[in-house]
Amino acid sequence: MSNKYNANKHRGRHIFRFNSKKNGNGINGCGIKIESFLEYCYACIFECDPNIISFASQVETMHSYVAEDEKTNKKTPDFLVQYVDGSSEYIEVHWSKKVDAEYRGKIEHFSNYSSSQGQSRIRIVTELGLTPLIRVNYQLISDCMAQALSFSIEDCELPEHITLNEVIETLSHHTDTPIEEAYYLIGIGYYEFNMSSLLQCDTALIRVSLC
Repeated sequence: MSNKYNANKHRGRHIFRFNSKKNGNGINGCGIKIESFLEYCYACIFECDPNIISFASQVETMHSYVAEDEKTNKKTPDFLVQYVDGSSEYIEVHWSKKVDAEYRGKIEHFSNYSSSQGQSRIRIVTELGLTPLIRVNYQLISDCMAQALSFSIEDCELPEHITLNEVIETLSHHTDTPIEEAYYLIGIGYYEFNMSSLLQCDTALIRVSLC
């Protein structure tokens, strides 16, 4: 395996930076290279997932000899994701129509190779289940949410059922950035809503966990 610092340049792909607040120590976060729209959608999901500590794109290239091809092939997984329970995995993002038996076999080969080297296994994810509204909601939340709360959640009297606008109004008594921190509460899973509808000011939220 080898470290990879620059994103691959593929025909028909646009390389751009996703600004991750989760991965950065500073107020401006950290720039992550993204190569496709679907990768961007998953970066937004990772950013919002409270079970994920950090994630990085294309951090390592694997080199493995494939007997049937009689040559050494290489693979660079799209993401490496670190979870709060200490586990990690490589994520390969691909459109479902291109995930056939041959492709799955290739990924399984490199996943087994990575595991044999004491590294993480590779999991394939696709666009299936990610409707346009779900993708927009994740993009909205990840873009608007604060990096962290500036106050203790115990100091607020936030009810179980509330709208986004009411959360913002309540938080305005505790912080100078109530909008960003309201989105943060949604992003970390403190509040949930119906993801099949666009998140708006009058969206009904349900409290599901404590910070």
